[in-house]
Amino acid sequence: MKINIRLKIALSAGLCLLISSLALVSYGLFSARKTQDLVISQVSAEISTSTINNLKEMATARSAAIQAHLQMGLDAARTLATSFEVAKKEGSRRSLGQDRKRINSLLVSLLENNPEFNGTYSVWEPQALDKQDLFFKKQPDKGNEAGTGRFIPYWSRGFGDELNMILPDSYESQEHWDNGTAKGYWYRHTREQRKETIQDPVPSELNGERIWLTRLSVPILLNDEFLGVAGVDFRLDFIQQLAEQLDQELYQGQGQISIISYNGLIVADSEHPERIGQPVRSFHTGDEQRLLQQIQSGTGISRYDKTSDTLEAIVPIHTGRTGTPWAVHIQVPDQIALAATYQLNQTISQEGTESTRWQIITSVVIAASSILFLWYSAGHIARPVSQAAELAREIQAGDLSHRLPDQNTAEMAQLAESLNTMAESLQQQVNLAEQISQGQLNIRVQLSSDKDQLGKALQRMVDNLNHLVSQVQHSSARISDNSSQVSDLSQVISAGASESAVSVTQISHTITEVAEKASDNASHALQADQLSQTAHQAVTQSRQLMDDLVLAMDEIDMAGQNITDIINTIDTIAAQTNLLALNAANEAA
Repeated sequence: MKINIRLKIALSAGLCLLISSLALVSYGLFSARKTQDLVISQVSAEISTSTINNLKEMATARSAAIQAHLQMGLDAARTLATSFEVAKKEGSRRSLGQDRKRINSLLVSLLENNPEFNGTYSVWEPQALDKQDLFFKKQPDKGNEAGTGRFIPYWSRGFGDELNMILPDSYESQEHWDNGTAKGYWYRHTREQRKETIQDPVPSELNGERIWLTRLSVPILLNDEFLGVAGVDFRLDFIQQLAEQLDQELYQGQGQISIISYNGLIVADSEHPERIGQPVRSFHTGDEQRLLQQIQSGTGISRYDKTSDTLEAIVPIHTGRTGTPWAVHIQVPDQIALAATYQLNQTISQEGTESTRWQIITSVVIAASSILFLWYSAGHIARPVSQAAELAREIQAGDLSHRLPDQNTAEMAQLAESLNTMAESLQQQVNLAEQISQGQLNIRVQLSSDKDQLGKALQRMVDNLNHLVSQVQHSSARISDNSSQVSDLSQVISAGASESAVSVTQISHTITEVAEKASDNASHALQADQLSQTAHQAVTQSRQLMDDLVLAMDEIDMAGQNITDIINTIDTIAAQTNLLALNAANEAA
């Protein structure tokens, strides 16, 4: 199937336009997507940084609040230890038991005035307080250890906030609680390190309920000599409350707030309070070592954890001079913390999709409109070509009377001029062929160029026809001569035939006379015989003349056939001449 030039121009230009539009749209979409990704990336980074900083600030605020509470307990314990140290420095001697009584009063007063304390205590080394331990070995109700008299008072809250005196039995213990915390850590570690100690969560009971405590111990030192410890038991309920409060303030409870001790025990957990006192490694998978190292380093960190898709902030809680910081650990899923980013991403994506859709629609409309315009314009461009094709078909059909009008464009004007010139040239050649067909063989064929095959063919045709006519004329002359000879011979034969007829008549008459006079003219037999021989010779001669006549007639017949062949040859040449003219016209077309 052949496509016309108008459709071809429209399709080609339209295809180029469509490809260009698609390329531009694709580049525009690529550029828009790249810009969108860049904007989203930068905005996401800004929001992520801002969110992470916000998490860190909130964790820092809660860390400060927890530190303030713990510091209050540690300050109370430090005040006790300091006052005991001052009393020992003064060296005042009171009556028996006055120092012990005074210490118990201080412990009770401190516990009464601080509801968040669950207990107060002061454990002294043997004979370190007043060197009178032996006098009190039978007074355990006064805070003295039975059998040794060592002063180890521990006051705690009981049922209905009643204050009770108990004697600790695990301050020298090497055993551990179920969560791994050493039972005697609060005393032995303080004695060994000669510095303040905060113990990891330990279980206790209050009013029949299990609670979690931490013990804040301060060494009692005199001239660098360890005399004992003073401290308080601090309930961790307030830390759990702070964690839950922060969790509600932070993304409506969709994050997770944990307070973790130096040794990796959970002090508070906003989502799972039942985990308090348990090792963090029991609930973390794979990164608890990194978390514990970060806590023990005592430095804060805030980052985006791609492995768990969470935003994380770790802020240390430094309590006094313990050197074993706790930490506030905040984890928020990125889907929650970066909800604004995802919403922005979705909005930008929707806008990008809408913009893409409109770009495609606009491109398609523009391309369709352009193709229609190209179709219309191609019609004007193709019309002269169609006219040229129509003229070529007319020339092919043998009609050389039409010409192309003047064209506006240079190329089409050249095409029209060339076709018109070709038609003129063909018309001239046809006219020459017409003259040749009419017998005018003395004309001269002018060649349009060295490549004018039709002109050369006409020249050869004229030369061949002239040569053929010369041959025909020569043959006609020979035929005329032969016809004259045949005519003369016919006359001779006619005269001989007449003479033979006369002779035959005379012979017939003589024979009759001989027959009538046979009997009478026997004597004339010899004369008759001679006459018979003469007649026989005449008949023989007549036969010879008849043979010559037949031969002459055969020559006349052959001459007539030659004339017929010549005439047929002339007809064939005329037909070939017409065929050459037609072929020349077709070749010109």
